[in-house]
Amino acid sequence: MPEGSDWVYELKLDGFRGQAIRDRDGVHLFSKNGKDFSKKFPKVFAALGKALPVGTAVDGELVAFGEDGRPSFSC
Repeated sequence: MPEGSDWVYELKLDGFRGQAIRDRDGVHLFSKNGKDFSKKFPKVFAALGKALPVGTAVDGELVAFGEDGRPSFSC
């Protein structure tokens, strides 16, 4: 990586595209194709239920990290 104050970079993290929606019925976690992700990512699902206020929608990348601190698709 180049060094110095003239350079800025951002890590590209690859994972699973997901949407979280918190409504009056609770929190919902979906894949980009609308599949339920709540069982695939139970810790994320539980954390979203505590963190998101009713009426919130979040779209982003779900990335799991292995023991070595690197992104992993097998976590």
